[in-house]
Amino acid sequence: MQYKTTRPLTVPGLASRRHEDLTRREYMRGYRVLGGDRGDLHFQGYTLQPENNQTVLDSPVLLSYDDMTPDEVNDIAEEVLAQAFESIGFDAVQLN
Repeated sequence: MQYKTTRPLTVPGLASRRHEDLTRREYMRGYRVLGGDRGDLHFQGYTLQPENNQTVLDSPVLLSYDDMTPDEVNDIAEEVLAQAFESIGFDAVQLN
């Protein structure tokens, strides 16, 4: 099932403007993806918010086989993003 998050997904700091938009391959696919144990997080690039010193994912969607409440969707999506960001930093949102 496909679930839209109901709150913004952000990472601290500013990713590179160079990778803000989808690459040609990502554009053809329609998204970037981060894989997680309980679902895959798809998003369409990101937006920089220098005033808040954060990077915000564009149109995040969680794909999972489980039935979930909106709070569970948000929590799992944040967990997937946090684990990827902790592991590889900004490459988690910049490259796919």
